[in-house]
Amino acid sequence: MGSRLAPHRIPGQASTQSIAGLVRRAQVDPAMPTLHGGTMIMRIWRTQIDEARAAEYERFAGQESLPMFRAHRGFEGHLFGRRGGDCVVVTIWKDDAAADALEASPRYRDTVARIDAAGFLTGPSQVDRFQLHGHMALTGSADPGTYPAAPAARPAVVRDQP
Repeated sequence: MGSRLAPHRIPGQASTQSIAGLVRRAQVDPAMPTLHGGTMIMRIWRTQIDEARAAEYERFAGQESLPMFRAHRGFEGHLFGRRGGDCVVVTIWKDDAAADALEASPRYRDTVARIDAAGFLTGPSQVDRFQLHGHMALTGSADPGTYPAAPAARPAVVRDQP
């Protein structure tokens, strides 16, 4: 039986925040510089997991997927989300070439094979890519007056807004 995942799909660490909630809280901030001339890529991976095995999924994401992403050139940052059994991983890449290099790498393909074999994925997975444009800021950060110089070094923190 073949893998349910195409070779370019991989999750990351999950949290209780949904991507829909993140999008509702995202805002355009004119003080934030434009994103590398609009060439950065947002890669969104979606899947479903067995909720009873969510802790295994999250452990795999933190111990396997995230270090694998960070090891690739052009990785700029990430957001992880989970609502029940629905999971989403948003990664930011310097450009299409960096996202392509991820998907072609042996380390990535090995990680995909291992998460598929783990058995906690229950539904189909899909990957979408979008070119980033304009400005970017997330509300609810610990210090909204500052922007991290190296977003790849730490994930964005998303908190519920009233």
